[in-house]
Amino acid sequence: LSYNLQVKMSTHLSLGFIGKVLLFKNCSANFMDSLSVLLREETFSPEEYVFRCNEMSREMYFVVSGYVESLNETEDGEVLESLMRPGDSCGDLSFFFGIRYINTVRVQAAGSAILF
Repeated sequence: LSYNLQVKMSTHLSLGFIGKVLLFKNCSANFMDSLSVLLREETFSPEEYVFRCNEMSREMYFVVSGYVESLNETEDGEVLESLMRPGDSCGDLSFFFGIRYINTVRVQAAGSAILF
């Protein structure tokens, strides 16, 4: 497919979701088109780890469907910090600042999750 057709297809498939992400609320249409081409969908199984604390950050994620848990690792085990829903992002601070992930993110046990 030509690049222009790829952009149009990607935009059509993901723009509705991207527009709901708070991080991108005031971005230009050109930026949103460029971003939609870079996104790739990943499906995670229940209780599967998206990333773990102290791993090198390579990506940030956006929850498309399902729920993921942000966990703090302590000496006593993992403690739930927050529950992320569709439209939420995770790993963004680590990604933007080029640092290791500061928490662990895992798919909730109740079901699978789709992330960009």
